[in-house]
Formats: sequence, structure tokens, C-alpha cells
Amino acid sequence: MPNWNSLQGRTILIAQRTWLIARALADAFEKKGAQIVMAKKADPDLANLPNLSAAVLDGQSGDLRRELQAKGIPFVSYTASEQTNDASVIGKPVPAADVVARVEEWRHEAAVAMVRRRRPSVPQDGRAKVSSQDQRRA
Repeated sequence: MPNWNSLQGRTILIAQRTWLIARALADAFEKKGAQIVMAKKADPDLANLPNLSAAVLDGQSGDLRRELQAKGIPFVSYTASEQTNDASVIGKPVPAADVVARVEEWRHEAAVAMVRRRRPSVPQDGRAKVSSQDQRRA
């Protein structure tokens, strides 16, 4: 069974204006096997990075947040301010390892939700439900 919350080989974007914070986050993600792309400016074009799995953004990343959201790429805002409504906010100061753990947890929850949406509904009697559209095709 795959490890849905594993960061091994995943590309993670870290967009933080402060290099020391970005480097601490990068080190923590790299310990989990993630590949890191660091950026000081939150350019919206960063949402087009190939194989981007998640992002950790600062509070000044509005346009990039919107682009990531539109593409369905999970992200968190790691910020001292709480002015954003469209992202999960992790308030500073929180250790980098805690940020990584939260990203793993959210990736796992998103993966479980995706699997549930794909799985056909099976009632307790064990017979799969057939939609009226499927019955018309038969």
C-alpha cells in the first residue's frame, strides 16, 4: 500500500522572503526526501513548476496562492499575520519540523478524500449501487 503522506521525491515550493526561514524549512523537507524549490518572491508563474506537489508560502503571496488554488496544488501560509482566508495558516514561530508534519498530514487527508471520491459506493449488503445513467447504458 502506498504511503500517501510521504514526501519522498515530491517537489515542494518554499516562497519566503526571509532566507533563514526558507533554509530551515528546506532542510526539514529535505530530511523527508522532498525536492525543494526556494523563491524569495512569490511570482504567480511558480505555480507552473513541473511536478509541484505542495507549497509553503509567506503572507505576501496572494497571486501565487490564487494560481495554486486554481491548479489544485495544496499549500499553506507560514506567516506571522493572519490576513489570508484561502489557505491554511501556520502561525510563526513554529518549528520547521512541525510545518513539515502538518503538510504531510494535509497531503494524507487530500489523498484519502481523492480515493473516497473514486471508490464506488457499496452498501452494507455488498451489492454495488447502479446509477440510473448506468442502467440506461446497459
